Amino acid sequence: MDNCQLCEKIERLLAEGAEERKNTVAGMIDPKLLACSCSDMCTIIGFEAKPWEVNPNGVIHGGIIATMMDTAMGITTIALVDTLSPTIDLHVSYLRPCPADGTLAVRSTISMAGGSVIHVRAEMFDTREPDVLIATAAGAFRRFKNAKPFSWKSE
Repeated sequence: MDNCQLCEKIERLLAEGAEERKNTVAGMIDPKLLACSCSDMCTIIGFEAKPWEVNPNGVIHGGIIATMMDTAMGITTIALVDTLSPTIDLHVSYLRPCPADGTLAVRSTISMAGGSVIHVRAEMFDTREPDVLIATAAGAFRRFKNAKPFSWKSE
């Protein structure tokens, strides 16, 4: 893991927001920083699979997969711009069933950071099989100029 501002911001963002997001979707899926590369503008955010995330087929529900991917890309984006950056577009491709145990990871890479929109790509995998993709995603996040710094606390 690089020792850089992006990585430090994500670690601080996740540590400081733990209590505030406890009863939110982000708190329920409980993101953890697994790796970060400032030079590649890439992060890997991990999520422990939980029983409530399973669909009737015994695998992680597609909506939860989308939520994990959106959350990981959003955390990376917020750390880059220091402000709330809501999702304005999200495309998820489901490649195979997602195991309902172990640690899932989302590798998010900033592909373009423009003045008002940030584009991010993501890949989800099981940490036991990092070369086998479960899903991919592409997202666009809105950057607001002169916005107040991001906080997990709602006001």
